[in-house]
Amino acid sequence: MWHDTEPLISAILHRARSSFQHEVLLGNAAGIPILQQHGSDDSNVPAYHSRLMHELLEKTGWPSEYVELAGKGHWFDGVMTTGPLLNFYDDVLHANRAKVPTAYTITVPSSGDMASKGGIYVDQLQSPDLVGRVQVKRDVQRGVWYLKTQNIRRFHLTASACEAEVSILLVIDEPDSQFRINLRQCDSTWYIRDTDGKWMSSRQTDWQSVSQRYGRQIGAMDAILRSNGIFTIRICSGGIDEVALQISRNLLQYFAADSQIVRHCNESTGQDNWDTGAIPGNIITLSLGNELPRAASPSYPIRFADSQLLLYGGCFQSYPNDDIDFQSCSRYSFDYESGMGSLFLRPLENERLELVVWGSDVDGLEQAARLVPTLTGAGQPELIILSDSCRWKGPAGIYVAAHFDHSWQISSGSYISNGI
Repeated sequence: MWHDTEPLISAILHRARSSFQHEVLLGNAAGIPILQQHGSDDSNVPAYHSRLMHELLEKTGWPSEYVELAGKGHWFDGVMTTGPLLNFYDDVLHANRAKVPTAYTITVPSSGDMASKGGIYVDQLQSPDLVGRVQVKRDVQRGVWYLKTQNIRRFHLTASACEAEVSILLVIDEPDSQFRINLRQCDSTWYIRDTDGKWMSSRQTDWQSVSQRYGRQIGAMDAILRSNGIFTIRICSGGIDEVALQISRNLLQYFAADSQIVRHCNESTGQDNWDTGAIPGNIITLSLGNELPRAASPSYPIRFADSQLLLYGGCFQSYPNDDIDFQSCSRYSFDYESGMGSLFLRPLENERLELVVWGSDVDGLEQAARLVPTLTGAGQPELIILSDSCRWKGPAGIYVAAHFDHSWQISSGSYISNGI
């Protein structure tokens, strides 16, 4: 990590670690009562951090309170019942129900760690390389919501937001892009921006498929940790059992997470057996060379053939089905070499994920396996291809660092080396 590398690689790694970049997301605090309390003698978390947070909150234009307790440390008897806190509890509990501000901006990170704000829930970004933003202005008297969007592909309104309204007219980006809301169908109607930049509404749910990225699949590589059930570790090659066992140990040690190790990797049964929903949790697949089973999605842009790792980028996508024309793609080929490894996410049905840990040989697999996430909020990009030189060059030895967009295609802001 001490080596210099290309600025684009640094930017991609920084983006993958931005789940908790609070200074970017502070505008989302609009309309929320906030009191910060910090001991001046806190040696664990210095009071500087709360002072800075208070200053940043003030810059958003929304009030917050900050109380610094002289002579107090990180924890002490009565920390939860100080005078300022009791007053704050009383004010909030006895206040009328908080009103949604009439003008505010929602900032949506690519991590997927964002709930609804003011009744608006963003389901998908256009590209993971940029944050999404929705600027909201509400005309309460006329029941009109004016939205200006940036990098937003799909969103919906929540049922609770519509319960408080008599009627809603949604105006998105352009005056002629208007939608009269059926208040009983708020949380089952999506607003989607197509490839021409036009907005449309739809109640179809078939977009929640293996070809679209949504729900628990959104985020950097550490999204694999959002497993709805125990992890399944698949061994697809011989001589790598110890690597699978070490990943299982790490999941137990760092997350108290259960896992099972299996050897069901036949190409003919891959689609019909392990991806039927019988396995509810996420899957980690270990493989060498050409032995990796095919992806569940036929449009997935990573292939292995003839001792080459193949990537397809810049593909043309149709709408609304987002079918991929691979003839329109740029093709990148990486010949297998000693010590080469890779990690990448692949989609499964029902919001599940597969993390592929791959190596051209055992050394490459072991190097890749060291990057299997063991922390949340400090994730790598969703696709990394490592040269053997990463052992001593760090990120400077990366061949590919990439994010996947809403249809599991390699995003335009990714780094792909052409020098192989």
